[in-house]
Amino acid sequence: MKRLEIYPMQPLFFRKRTLYVLVPTIFLTAFRYVADDGFGKRLITNFRAYSQQRPTEKVYVQTDRDAYLIGETIWLKGYLVNGTTHESDTVSRVLYVDLVDPIASRVRLRTQLRATAGYAPGQLLLPDSLVAGTYQLRAYTNFMRNEPDAYFFTKTLTILSGNGDAPGSPPGAAAQAMRPAAAPVQPDVQFLLEGGQLVAGIESRVAFKAIGTTGLGVPVRGYVLNTRKDTVTGFASIHLGMGFLTFKPEAGQAYTAFVQAAPGTVVPYPMPAVQAQGVVMQVDNMSSKEQVKVYVRHNRSSSDEAATLTLLAQTRGQPIHEVTIPLNKKVLMVQLPKKEFPEGIAQLTLFDETHTPACERLIFVNQQERINITLTPDNG
Repeated sequence: MKRLEIYPMQPLFFRKRTLYVLVPTIFLTAFRYVADDGFGKRLITNFRAYSQQRPTEKVYVQTDRDAYLIGETIWLKGYLVNGTTHESDTVSRVLYVDLVDPIASRVRLRTQLRATAGYAPGQLLLPDSLVAGTYQLRAYTNFMRNEPDAYFFTKTLTILSGNGDAPGSPPGAAAQAMRPAAAPVQPDVQFLLEGGQLVAGIESRVAFKAIGTTGLGVPVRGYVLNTRKDTVTGFASIHLGMGFLTFKPEAGQAYTAFVQAAPGTVVPYPMPAVQAQGVVMQVDNMSSKEQVKVYVRHNRSSSDEAATLTLLAQTRGQPIHEVTIPLNKKVLMVQLPKKEFPEGIAQLTLFDETHTPACERLIFVNQQERINITLTPDNG
């Protein structure tokens, strides 16, 4: 028997009372806190039906290097796997590989590799007519073209020549270097709300990422002001332009983040509007090796005493956990056993009492599935 735990919480501390519910040992771990209206069962049924009707493939391409000279050969090997199980895929027999010029958005080279038992080895010759620069290696099967290009495999490669183009520069960078220098461009700073929205009176965690003109992260720092021009909090990037900040938004207030990327330069970034009512979900995937802790806070109300929220955890379209949470509990913590997750990216979606997705979060579950290789020297 498996046991899932939900912890009712006070805003600042855990209550000592713990609720335990025993459920049958099945692939989908189902948890019922209160009587379910059948939405959870329909949700799981629809998920499984969708996965069966819309199977997916994934491709990974290994190259011998990341940088080449014009005239050299890119030696590569493609791996085709089932998008759900990550087992070797034998459905597609042809792997298409493109060398894409990202500046011109054009395919400069294309080849087709024969796939056998999920493997597709081959090569791509770089002709003398190719311009040096940074290119994108793109790989896909004909079946994968049913999905958006975001499902294709991509990898950045640098093509070098003797005309002065530097590694990582776009095609024709040597000629462009003769042009007058343009004014400094501010980085693109993205603010990502972990709970999906700012809700009045509920502390929220907001991640941010600053990307420079080269496509790489750049360090930034800044502060957040409300409508009254009061400083709410400050922040600074921790690693590669990424970091986070936390604050409790107030009703009727608008918030603006001011980012300092260069000395004497501050750029405003309006934060999303504060919702009077809503749900905030925060996930702790680091403090425990056995559990994924999901914190749910909300200020919603309903005349239906049996109204519930529904949390669904799934990996690559396969449901792992489904938890039903009573709406009359304003602050709760849900623990999801990590051992039930396969290794990889899991998606946590919280549905409100109207069965509408309210929050969503991605996490990586590391099951330490690594291949250990040892070498023993031949003494002979």
